[in-house]
Amino acid sequence: MSRKRLNGDILFGIFLVDTYCLGVKNTIINLVPEEEYYEMLDNPDLRHLEPMDLNHAQNIIYGALEYAEDLGFQPHKSYNIAEYILDPVESIEYEDIEFGKDGKPLFISGPFDNFKKIYNQLLKSVGEGNFDFIMQESMDDDDEFDEFDDDDDDEYDEYDEEVIEPEQK
Repeated sequence: MSRKRLNGDILFGIFLVDTYCLGVKNTIINLVPEEEYYEMLDNPDLRHLEPMDLNHAQNIIYGALEYAEDLGFQPHKSYNIAEYILDPVESIEYEDIEFGKDGKPLFISGPFDNFKKIYNQLLKSVGEGNFDFIMQESMDDDDEFDEFDDDDDDEYDEYDEEVIEPEQK
């Protein structure tokens, strides 16, 4: 998502959004000169990106954010700044978008996710059997899903990595 400033610079934001469970997992926001912005878009690693309608993109972001908050998950701390590139939620045209997968949350464990904490939060918010999950790595043989120790972290704060896949120009 990008916005051209009066001086010609481009303010852009990249939102890593999990529409199945966790909402806004990370963001990057930056201000660059216009020519630098278009040089970035010409990067071969970004050529696969397709433009997305601004209203649709904002519906995805806001909808995933609300879905995750209903499950007890907060957006990545960087969202507190990146949200200002978005239009106010009340000014965008609402689109009906399905969140979760097949009517319930689906947690797909990533390399920086605290699986135990997220699993326990889903147990609290929707209950056993009311969500699905896919683990990235196998657990130790002595771990049991219903016996996760949730005391090792005081808050949900496992999204501190800056690895982002941009979703649009």
